[in-house]
Amino acid sequence: MIYISGKITNNSHYKEDFDNAEKWLKLCGKEVVNPAKLGEIYPNKDYKFYMLLSVKMLEQCDEIYILKNYKTSIGAKAELALAKALNMKIHFENKQWKLKKNLFLTESQKENKQ
Repeated sequence: MIYISGKITNNSHYKEDFDNAEKWLKLCGKEVVNPAKLGEIYPNKDYKFYMLLSVKMLEQCDEIYILKNYKTSIGAKAELALAKALNMKIHFENKQWKLKKNLFLTESQKENKQ
């Protein structure tokens, strides 16, 4: 399984960022863990609740996919550090992956990105 990590707090587009990554990774044949969906399952919880649950989810995976906005996220940087400590395979979102992801975005999603 592969875990998606990136900035959620103070990111108004986090659902779109994570959903697009999930779609792409599934097209690549991966079984995906998307922590951005936790708010739908467990609404109105605090940051600590989500972070601790995310760590438990990450521990169940053997790979992590790091979104490009991770550098401004304390949580994503902590997840990356844990993935390194657990010797997980690490994939960073880059321009090549971004271009390939754009191939399957709908036209309205492409327009919203501009």
